[in-house]
Amino acid sequence: MSTTKLDPELLQQIAAAEKANRSVAAVFFLAPTTTHPLPAEKATQSAVKALLKRVGKRVGESPEDVTVFGNIGSFALVAPAKFVKHLARQKEVASAIANLQSQDMLIHPVSSKQVKLPGIRKRR
Repeated sequence: MSTTKLDPELLQQIAAAEKANRSVAAVFFLAPTTTHPLPAEKATQSAVKALLKRVGKRVGESPEDVTVFGNIGSFALVAPAKFVKHLARQKEVASAIANLQSQDMLIHPVSSKQVKLPGIRKRR
């Protein structure tokens, strides 16, 4: 499996899911083609359908849930780890990331306190 196009978090989740026989949630981005350099809704839908069907035949499994983002050439799915691992190897896939990140993506506020600056007086 080419690790250059997979996010490290997804690689960890695939490994853990294989051991526990669980599914993985991932987002895949399709590589542009010469016939469709910019994503088109119908082209993306048909490419994803064909890709999932082909991978399903090879691994004998299928995704539990799929959402296609046609205008941006990507799709999200929940599928067995074996399916996700095989799907990531396909030439049509430009990159993939874990849909569920282990890190908290929020920027948390810091505590604030009043600061006294020299030469500045309080307003009354």
